[in-house]
Amino acid sequence: RHRLGEHVTQKGSLVAPDRLRFDFSHPRPLTPQDVAAIEAEVNAQIRANAEVRTRLQTPDHAVEEGALALFGEKYGEEVRVVDFGGWSRELCGGTHAGRSGDLGAAILLSESSVGQGLRRIDMVAGDAAELRWERDAGLLRETATALRVPPDEVPERVAALQANIRRLQRDLDEAKRRALSGGGAASAVVEEVAGIRLLHLLLDGGAGRDEVKAAVDSLYADRLGGDGVVVVMGERDLAVKVSESARSRGVLAGELVRVAAAATGGKGGGRPDFANGGVVDASRREQAVAAVREAIAAAGGGA
Repeated sequence: RHRLGEHVTQKGSLVAPDRLRFDFSHPRPLTPQDVAAIEAEVNAQIRANAEVRTRLQTPDHAVEEGALALFGEKYGEEVRVVDFGGWSRELCGGTHAGRSGDLGAAILLSESSVGQGLRRIDMVAGDAAELRWERDAGLLRETATALRVPPDEVPERVAALQANIRRLQRDLDEAKRRALSGGGAASAVVEEVAGIRLLHLLLDGGAGRDEVKAAVDSLYADRLGGDGVVVVMGERDLAVKVSESARSRGVLAGELVRVAAAATGGKGGGRPDFANGGVVDASRREQAVAAVREAIAAAGGGA
């Protein structure tokens, strides 16, 4: 409530000697700054070693003095009010500590949503908190050793490695595009079927869906000038692009992909101008090209 506002109320909890789960009303996720501030305030109150005082009062009197009651909870004629040095005062059945310092320390492990307008905090305290620190410190040391940097330089080194990975991935993608539009395109076959130009290319070397589509787009523009049919098949994926003039003669990309994929044991479909599918048996890709050729001849020849 100090950090987030007076609208915060308790909606449920689990309290154990070494951990707690606390559900509360709040409309949005906590920021990292909120989490750090709440954890810091809890630990400041633990270090203050405030005495835990308890009193029996009527529920109305307790609430008038500032105790927080759990909404919807039924209370008897008397309730037990637990007060941690005036900082925290609530109606409570019991506590595991005589003073706040008995908790040793607390670590906020996570903050998450448990419903609309409801958040949950999970924390550990005492020995469990110490064990968590030891584990995290050990993992940090191991990571620092693997990266060959001091522990306090680990975040900077990880960020640099992530940037390098992104750069290398971009370079790899660009190299694949160049290979597909350059050397790969050289092996593309262009023929005429029923007066419609058909370009087909079989790609090996692990070309995936993105590479197959990139090859289709590149070959369609550069080799066919946007007029005809392009079929590109990798070892797992295939794609087809059909120009407007070919579509006007009944040649549709979705149908070509369907027959090509079926020839390899796969499935596929899509729009009349572009479609893709899967290749199951790569050794049958030549049969798939033949199936496409027959489908174009049947559609174009009958137009």
